[in-house]
Amino acid sequence: MISSQKERDFTGQDYNGIHKVYTIWLCMESPTEESIINRYAIREEQLLGKYTEKPAGYDLMTIIMVYLGKNKTANRLINLLQVIFSETEKSAQEKEDILRDNYDMALTNKIGEELTSMCNLSLGIAEKAYHEAYHDAYHNASHEIARRMIQKGKENDEIADTTMLSIKEIEALRKEENPQLH
Repeated sequence: MISSQKERDFTGQDYNGIHKVYTIWLCMESPTEESIINRYAIREEQLLGKYTEKPAGYDLMTIIMVYLGKNKTANRLINLLQVIFSETEKSAQEKEDILRDNYDMALTNKIGEELTSMCNLSLGIAEKAYHEAYHDAYHNASHEIARRMIQKGKENDEIADTTMLSIKEIEALRKEENPQLH
């Protein structure tokens, strides 16, 4: 950010050429259900002695965090970002229509292609998340069934047949269930 300005906007140790940097982070999920925009800025705090620097001397970076919530808001920018990034169930054409009709945005072919690419990317991310969640749920269920079978005194081969866990995994579960026996 600021370091990328060195030798482009200022050279050597002539730091007077540094320009203020704004960095915007777009977060697809809000820590709450609502959309949030927070700004973080550098401020002066005098810890020893009395000297006040002009803000231009230290206020060189501002961070904006945009968290997209699940619901529509009165904020048009948030709603626009939700259409583009959050509404994964909509096709690129549907999004393009919404952008044109609701936001008066005429998309060029290049931007339309990028929107399609982003829709395909978000679909891929959603599918990956679904498969990971499915794998985790299957893993947890298999382990829970195996634990119950261990508690009922079933043999490793029967547990392996039922849960499709390896004998090694079953032995590890047996150790967890009865650490004093192993």
